[in-house]
Amino acid sequence: MNDLAPFDSVTGPSLRTIPRDVSLRSLLRAHTAEQHAVLDAHFSGFAERPTHDLYHRFVRMNHAAYRALRNAMAQAGLGDSGELDRDVSAGLGRLEADMTAMELEPARPPRFALERYEAPELAGIAYVLDGSKAGARFIHRKLSRAGILGSGADRSALFLEAAFAGETKDDREAMLSALDAGEATSTRAAHAAEATFAVFEDALCAVDGRKDRVRGRR
Repeated sequence: MNDLAPFDSVTGPSLRTIPRDVSLRSLLRAHTAEQHAVLDAHFSGFAERPTHDLYHRFVRMNHAAYRALRNAMAQAGLGDSGELDRDVSAGLGRLEADMTAMELEPARPPRFALERYEAPELAGIAYVLDGSKAGARFIHRKLSRAGILGSGADRSALFLEAAFAGETKDDREAMLSALDAGEATSTRAAHAAEATFAVFEDALCAVDGRKDRVRGRR
């Protein structure tokens, strides 16, 4: 099966089973719901009992994943010419500062590659990063209430703090709404979103020293 064919996968329903009168954001949410839940489950401790170690694990995962995304975009010749490219570069810069301040060991970035990096693919990537920012805001609140964040280099939180500023959900919604949610576009965006979730899971495998993800990539 090629990358652009509608698919049934372990990560969500086939796009053929989702009503066509829903938004692209809703299509992506439905298709990647299981992947999203699996990744969230790795960090359920933030809701129950936040710790420095869990925060460090989160930062190291994001650092490796953002490096993978940035490397792929650079190899595709995207540079910093677009909004998403700049967003990834800025996020990586903050993560590198957090890693240095807390003296964390970088994990090897996983491989990330798409056949194309056009509007549907960029929308799929952006959808996942948008959700990541929502998660970062939640984690920041939990860590702050637990007294884990604050002054001191060992508590650097530039990446988390940036999630409260800049682009809003409405801005992302406008970008996704600008795309036709037809079958071809939706399939390409869904594949990119699925691959982006997978690169975060692969990054966490590298951090944890695991070889396999909970759910294998197709």
